[in-house]
Amino acid sequence: MNQKYIVKKLLKNNQSEPAFKDRLDVPDETDKFMLACRKTIRDKLRDDFALHRKNASDSRKSEETFAQSLSPKFFTQGSHAYKTQNLPCYPNQQIDLDDGVYFPMTFVESNPAANKSILITLVRQSLTALSQQQGWPLSEKKMCFRLQIDEQIHIDVPVYAIPDDKYAQLTEARSAALNFAYKDELIPYQRLDPNQVYLALLDDNAPWQQSDPKQLHDWFVAQTRRYPFLRNVCRYLKAWRDFEWQEGGPSSIMLMVAAVKALEQFAKTPDSECEALLVVTQALPTIFAAEINNPTDDNENMFPSRCKDEADVEDIRTRIAGLSLRYSQAVCASSTKQSAVNALIALLGQRLPNREDWVKEKATPAAIRKKPVVAAPAITPSAARSHVSG
Repeated sequence: MNQKYIVKKLLKNNQSEPAFKDRLDVPDETDKFMLACRKTIRDKLRDDFALHRKNASDSRKSEETFAQSLSPKFFTQGSHAYKTQNLPCYPNQQIDLDDGVYFPMTFVESNPAANKSILITLVRQSLTALSQQQGWPLSEKKMCFRLQIDEQIHIDVPVYAIPDDKYAQLTEARSAALNFAYKDELIPYQRLDPNQVYLALLDDNAPWQQSDPKQLHDWFVAQTRRYPFLRNVCRYLKAWRDFEWQEGGPSSIMLMVAAVKALEQFAKTPDSECEALLVVTQALPTIFAAEINNPTDDNENMFPSRCKDEADVEDIRTRIAGLSLRYSQAVCASSTKQSAVNALIALLGQRLPNREDWVKEKATPAAIRKKPVVAAPAITPSAARSHVSG
């Protein structure tokens, strides 16, 4: 279907009344509070490992002593780093921040299983003490520790091992960029070798898992340079997901990868965010009908393998098809501007403004051809003489 209504002002504009994107933005004070909590977590881990180093006996060279000599380094990943974070839609949904803690590979290599257990134990001890000090409940997921900051915010802390030289480069890059203390995603460091970066699964019986969040981060940033509307399109898809599912639904990274796949199928760069969203939603059913793999590792399947079961897979596919049909009908087939707005609010939620005056009807080629041509006024001989003489 061809687009009938231009709804880009509903999504994003510079009006005094907030548009959809404005209502998705995490307030600055909330972001600063979350980053202050992140600093508290980092400081606690740094201080505790410094204490381990101080108390370590020089006469006892055990694996644990070696672990206690380590200094943790950090890198924020996920939606906060991608700049695709939204405010939750429902009270049970939360804002999250993923802050990876990194240790050098030297310690891990000698005895990966035992040394993973030591690292996890030391981090657990530190975060448990912090949990008690701050009143932040601590829980453990498969791939990370989670501190529940308040009813709206949690911070996840995954544990990684990286090559010693990459560990040193990470340290140097952080030290050289202290002015960006609140914006870790802006701090550059050399790409980590994906074959040598490992995530520590918290289960003692689970092996280290190869995983490099920085590689996926770099891929997404590169795509935003190709497609200027990509970040906000991803945010609108996530907002739809959060409105459609109070819990569950396709993961944010699935939606991000699918959005890029959709834009790659479009012959030209979309003219607006609303056109980009139309292009993406029209392509999503076909993309989700197949498999979606990690764009930096084709051997890692994201969809459907990360879904709970086949019913979950079919539910996602059905609702993705509904998104595609309903968005297309809203902007391509609505009878009036107000009916287009009503359809979009029903699809995306009440955070989309009910502003019919922000919707513009798109001129079609046929309408342009039918537009009457106004003839130029005839020039009389007297007028011509007057013009020449003037």
